[in-house]
Amino acid sequence: MPKKDRFFSDSDDEQTYEPIELLELIKDNDEIGVTECIENHECDVNEHDLYDNYPVTKAASNNNFVILRLLFEAGAKFDVVDGFGKSPLDYAKRNENTDMEVYIRECIRAQKPLSLN
Repeated sequence: MPKKDRFFSDSDDEQTYEPIELLELIKDNDEIGVTECIENHECDVNEHDLYDNYPVTKAASNNNFVILRLLFEAGAKFDVVDGFGKSPLDYAKRNENTDMEVYIRECIRAQKPLSLN
């Protein structure tokens, strides 16, 4: 798909990303497409669609560890819940993927600000 189809412009002619494109790539387990989207800065890894589907919840739901790691390295937040009230950790548990559970916990811990108390 040409790069121009991955985003649209708003009224201020500012480049904005279409979250559906990244979510479609993840839904299709398209690891190369996700990598290109991230490397070419053509997507926002924290943007969600109208149903609160986040890239990290979709990747965890699909049990795709490779895409989950790509999203973390690109700065995706892991402390989110989707429209079903499920977190990435919930999906890892559902899929009985203990390695993914451990990884998600580590990601969440790494993203928490340090307490000064």
